[in-house]
Amino acid sequence: MDVVFGETKCSDQFCKTHVGHQQDRDHLFLSKTDREKIAARICTIPFQSILDEIRDSISNCQLDRIHLLQKQDLYNIQRSFNLNNSGMRHKNDAISVDACVNELKESESFLYSKSQDRSSEYPGVRDEDFILIIMTPGQKELLLRFGNDCVCMDGTHGLNEYGFELHPLLVLDELREGYPGAFLISNKCDGTVIEIFYSFIQQAIGQLKPKTFMSDMTEAYYTAWINIIQPPEFRLFCTWHVDRAWRKNLNKISEKDEKVSLYSFCTVDGRTRGV
Repeated sequence: MDVVFGETKCSDQFCKTHVGHQQDRDHLFLSKTDREKIAARICTIPFQSILDEIRDSISNCQLDRIHLLQKQDLYNIQRSFNLNNSGMRHKNDAISVDACVNELKESESFLYSKSQDRSSEYPGVRDEDFILIIMTPGQKELLLRFGNDCVCMDGTHGLNEYGFELHPLLVLDELREGYPGAFLISNKCDGTVIEIFYSFIQQAIGQLKPKTFMSDMTEAYYTAWINIIQPPEFRLFCTWHVDRAWRKNLNKISEKDEKVSLYSFCTVDGRTRGV
């Protein structure tokens, strides 16, 4: 390409056809598919291992552009896919999550995972379901110390565009503050998934025998608990969920004064009565 710069404009001439020599492999670009495959490998193994794998894949003296890969190519791919970001392993969310889970498997915090589009050994779990169960050593210690007093299960919804939900199992520490003892991340919350969660907790720390079990007003958490572990002495509903249910049902009353009077009866000093 020849470019001529003038005072007010520039012009160029170029030849769009390669002439005079053949295209050299080392001057060609990697295909999009090759770049994505390499990016997925960068998430999990060192650069030198990637280069060794590619060199070993040469067969019948057939050289392609990928076989001429250099470390600089790997650095370029790492940068373009934003793999330097500690929170994001890959611009493709599924690959990024798989990479994080693979790293987690090497730690003591990993209990179980089931990726999407993979079959499960548990009946009732679909191929498209996602399950990840985490318990750090510190959480394990807290469960062992305080898990025989009170445990609480709740869910946090609307965390991301994929509909994944966070379900922590909490205990009360020495300051009577709630502290997460284990985490379940899943795209659904039914009895099957919750039972899997409890099963791995039980395998990790042994039999839990809390006096009190607290949850929201759905039955999935509690039913799974008594199926896998054992019935507690007391079962409580979370005050916030009870209050929300009362407020929702108060809308069935048309008279405003009646509504206010009944809600005042249901609470004591701003707290839900009977909880």
